[in-house]
Amino acid sequence: MSFELPAPVFYTALTILSVSFLLCLYRIIIGPTTFDRALALDLMGFVSMTVIAVFSMQMGSLDYFPAILVIAILGFFGLVAVARFLFKGDILDRDS
Repeated sequence: MSFELPAPVFYTALTILSVSFLLCLYRIIIGPTTFDRALALDLMGFVSMTVIAVFSMQMGSLDYFPAILVIAILGFFGLVAVARFLFKGDILDRDS
């Protein structure tokens, strides 16, 4: 893959993603409910995947896409576990 991002597009994308990451961090620290914190943590994972994708496009390499896939899978399972814990109070259902 020989596609590279122009420098202004690269720096603009990183600036927007950095602001997004800081807003997620603010919501995790200040967030009034645990649901807000869980959603912000999931969004942080999405922002980190996007940062890796932007760097990958800037370098013109596809070597980082397995890392994006691993972060997506871990983020999904983590959010499912947190949601189950918040709704039921336990993660593993031992009764069934």
